[in-house]
Amino acid sequence: MKFNVTPYVLCVLVAALLTPNPALGGIQYHPIGLDMVRANGIDTHNGEIQNVGVGQPPGMGFRGVWQTLGNGRSFMGTLPGGLFSEASAVRDGFAVGRSHGIGPNGLDYVRAFIYNHTGGSMMNLDTVSGLSEAFDLNDDYIVGTADFGTSISPRPTMWDRTSGTMTEIGNVPRGVARAINNNNQVVGNVVHNQGSGVSQAFRLLNGLNDVELLDIPNAFESFAWDINDSGNTVGHYIDTDTGARHAFMCRADGSFEFPSTLGGRGNSLNAINYLGTSVGNYTDVNLQIYGYIWDPIMGGRNANTLIDPNSGWIIRDLAGITDEGYMVGYGINPQGFAQALILIPVPGPSSGAVLVGFTTILSIIRRYR
Repeated sequence: MKFNVTPYVLCVLVAALLTPNPALGGIQYHPIGLDMVRANGIDTHNGEIQNVGVGQPPGMGFRGVWQTLGNGRSFMGTLPGGLFSEASAVRDGFAVGRSHGIGPNGLDYVRAFIYNHTGGSMMNLDTVSGLSEAFDLNDDYIVGTADFGTSISPRPTMWDRTSGTMTEIGNVPRGVARAINNNNQVVGNVVHNQGSGVSQAFRLLNGLNDVELLDIPNAFESFAWDINDSGNTVGHYIDTDTGARHAFMCRADGSFEFPSTLGGRGNSLNAINYLGTSVGNYTDVNLQIYGYIWDPIMGGRNANTLIDPNSGWIIRDLAGITDEGYMVGYGINPQGFAQALILIPVPGPSSGAVLVGFTTILSIIRRYR
């Protein structure tokens, strides 16, 4: 007999686990510094927690960094002629990003790459363009932006991981694809009027040319940063009247939710997991930026209120989250320097039931969805 996890049952279970309880203490997070400047992506693979971002070897320019939690870092290098690189996302032993350098013609270039950690090899995804970037990947595709070897501005792009074929997404003069989920649904932002340079968030739910522009009320400009397997999209928009940035979550049915700014001047959501927990940052009334966590049950919270206040860390931004709730980003470490970090979810001080229950629900969802 197949167990049906209805949205109602799921919400009740998650609410029971995430609602603060004096007896349980609720889910908190333990910050651990990573050996890089900033972490952009995280993935759990074969029991490992894999993190990628950017760091700086001694005496050299910035390089894409790979670090498995508990092990030392390794640098990804650059494409031929490269000066520096950055990794944006990681999945099952592969990472994608961009390499900046000078080509044989003496001109600057930015080119998308895919990196195989097992072999330590970096491959150029861009065979025809002088300007491309890769931002996310799944088992089948890589998404980003490329100019396709023309003088036209780069457009949203998809690379087939089997054939390496570059395909333009939609028919727009300029734009970028930022994320792809396991159902090959894509989000990003496009510019329709080159002269204005104003971006609008889009999502691609069915087919390469079925671009749906997100019509966010009173938005002057908008950006979509991530999409989960349920088709829920997160990002931020710029308010037409105030110029402030505000986070949004657009559900698969097109309805919106606008997470609280916690009384501050603005916020943004950078990533979302299967359960709908999202991470990003917010700006308080004193223009200080802090890491931000939002979920449909508890709403928005300053990530710094969910760690031990004696840890010495100040979380500034969160860029990635896994379905298990691991989060990466960067902050100010106890020594006062900027450093990448990972947040490990831990149960409250009196019980392990919260984390065990969270993991159990996740395994049920994965098995029966």
